[in-house]
Amino acid sequence: MKKTVEFKPGLFYHEVLKANSDGILFRDAEDRNFFLNKIRAFILPCCEVWAYVILGNHVHLLLRPHPKEILARLPLQLHLLDLDLSIANLKEYLQKDFNLRPPYALKPFQGSIHFQIRYCIRSIKHSYDQYSKRKYETKGVLWSRDKFTKELPTVEDIARTVLYIHKNPVFHGMVDQPEDWQHSSYHEILGGENRMVMREDVLSLFRNEETFQREHFATASEFGRKPSQQKVALLNR
Repeated sequence: MKKTVEFKPGLFYHEVLKANSDGILFRDAEDRNFFLNKIRAFILPCCEVWAYVILGNHVHLLLRPHPKEILARLPLQLHLLDLDLSIANLKEYLQKDFNLRPPYALKPFQGSIHFQIRYCIRSIKHSYDQYSKRKYETKGVLWSRDKFTKELPTVEDIARTVLYIHKNPVFHGMVDQPEDWQHSSYHEILGGENRMVMREDVLSLFRNEETFQREHFATASEFGRKPSQQKVALLNR
C-alpha cells in the first residue's frame, strides 16, 4: 500500500491533480483562468505557490504550507473568505485575522494541518467541478481519486521540480519550449503579471533570471517528443 505523504508547515511538496480516466479538464483559456483564480482563493490562504502549470488533463503545483500559527487561524468556510489575494498583499493579509463576508460567523478547522491542506485542495477541485459541469452540461466524475504528493527535502529537489513543472508541456508534446506555453508560472516568474507565485524566492534557486531561462531551455533529446498539432489545437486554445 502506498504511504500517504503528510503535509507539514514550511516543507515543500509537489502536488499533481489529474482528470478521471482519459477525460479533459481544461478546454480553453477561460477554463484555465477560472482555475487560476480558484488557486488564489483556496490555496494561497494555506500555502505559498512556487510553481504551477495547467495542461489539458492535469495540473502540477509546487506548494509550501504556511506556518502553523497562520494555519491555526484558517476558517473552514474558505469559499466565504472576504479577500482578493495576490502576492502583493498576501503577507499583510496573513498577519491579520481571517474574515468572512457578513453575515457569516467564523468556524475554525477541526483536524490536523494535513487535513487543512487537503481540504483546501479538495475545495479547489470541487469549485472547478461545479463550474465545468455547468459550462459543458456534463455529468460524472471529473477528477481522479488518485493522489500524487511528493515531499521535496532539498533545495536541489525544489529547483529540479520547478524545471520539471515548467517543462511538462514540452514533455507532453504541446510546445517546443516552456516559454511557448502560456498557462504556467514561467512567465510570472520572468516579470509578467505576478498574481500568486513566490517570484524572488524561485529566482534565488537559480541565482538570476538569465540562469533561470538557460536552465529551462529544453533540447529535443531531453524529451524525445515532438509537438502534436492535434493536441495543440485542443489544449492550447
